[in-house]
Parts: sequence; C-alpha cells; structure tokens
Amino acid sequence: MLAGALYDNEDLPNQAPIPTNLVTEEMELVFIKTSYSNYAREIEEHLPGRHWHITFNRDWGSDFQAVAYKNTQGFWDVKVDGDLPIELEQEKLLQLCPTYPVICTVRRRVEAEEAFDSFILRVKELYKQL
Repeated sequence: MLAGALYDNEDLPNQAPIPTNLVTEEMELVFIKTSYSNYAREIEEHLPGRHWHITFNRDWGSDFQAVAYKNTQGFWDVKVDGDLPIELEQEKLLQLCPTYPVICTVRRRVEAEEAFDSFILRVKELYKQL
C-alpha cells in the first residue's frame, strides 16, 4: 500500500511511473483523481483556526513542542506549546525572538519545522551560557 499526505500550501507531486518489473499479479493499481476546485470555498472557510503539532527534530518524545495555527491570511503562526522545559527569563527569550511565544509565520510545514528547530537550538545554546 502506498499512502501520503499533502500539507496546506504544498505542491502536488508529479506522477511517478511504476517500473513494470515491480508490478506483480497480486497488485491492484488504483488511479485517483483529486480536485480542489470543487471544494475550495468550503475548505478555505474551515481552515482558519486549524492547527498541527511540531516537535523538536520530529522526535515525539521531545519536551520541546510547538503548534502551528492557520491565520486569516492563509499562513501558519508557529507558537511554542506551553512552557519551555528550560527555565529562561522572558527577557532573554524576547532577545532571541521578539515575537515570542510566536516563533514565526510561514507558508509551509517544512518551513515551520526548520524555524522551530533553529529556535530551540538557539534556546539550548543560550541556556548553556547561563
């Protein structure tokens, strides 16, 4: 079984041919056609306020977590989820990120993950210096 997910604002992948030597008699090929345009208005109406979770380095056991919320402009506001597991003064965090606890506003999930990881690395470095 092949499965995948597209996040908001991601490009659709190109079709990829399946080499005939990999196709067996037990396989069933299913062709799927998707259409965004038929549901565009309904989707756009329900996206604001939606969210997804980010963990540092994609490690679900990490104590460093953020949540990305869909804003009314169609972008994702990435915000630290709760308190950081490291004690730092608010002033220091604001020096690292003037919009803290909002880390960034991005268009795509990969941008959010990269920005959050970068922020956490800077937080850890600052904590070491204390």
